[in-house]
Amino acid sequence: AAIVEKDTDESVRGAAAIALGRVGGKEAVDALSALMRNRNYPVLSCYAAIGLGLTRQPDALPVLVEGFASKQVNILTASAVGVALLGREEGAKPLEEALANKNHPILREYAAVALGKLSPPGASARLAECMKDTAFEVRHAAAIGLGLLGDPAACPVLEAALKDRQEAVRATAALSFDLLTDDEQRALTLGAQFKADPRNQNGRRVGPAEATRLLNSFLPKDYRLPIVP
Repeated sequence: AAIVEKDTDESVRGAAAIALGRVGGKEAVDALSALMRNRNYPVLSCYAAIGLGLTRQPDALPVLVEGFASKQVNILTASAVGVALLGREEGAKPLEEALANKNHPILREYAAVALGKLSPPGASARLAECMKDTAFEVRHAAAIGLGLLGDPAACPVLEAALKDRQEAVRATAALSFDLLTDDEQRALTLGAQFKADPRNQNGRRVGPAEATRLLNSFLPKDYRLPIVP
């Protein structure tokens, strides 16, 4: 905690914030909360948000939610990631409220992935709504979130997203569909259609293992899914 509070090297303090988060406990939450609220060091505030998430302590949640009101984009996104890493069901409500924030598409984007990682009840329906967002980045993130949920009931929404006007959304929807479906024939048919679509410059059907690797390439290390051959 002393290093987080006093060291003059930002990289050292950042690494200490992550380490302190992994240790957890009240002292860690107090030190990281103070660091996150210190807006003189926005980069360290981001480290502190991740550290708070790693503590998995309930007292960290209100501090992370404060970050959703930040004017610093990196703090907005780090706060959403922190809530997901916290892994507490009560974090679902602030993430859902963030998805309704029309002023910050990037907050909606990260909140969608975070909600998928957190996987609370009702997340599938909420992320399905996000597939209609006007910002393609949010639709793209919602497709990732649906893949993280692991709920095959999301397959019809992802199948519909294969017609999205943005290739990034179509590609991610295809990956998540491939991960979730248990209908191999349908996956083959849609994969062929996706590959044949001239709008998909990089279009090709992938198997579940490769789909997982590609989906993981969008995600921070702590979010990644296990590779299943």
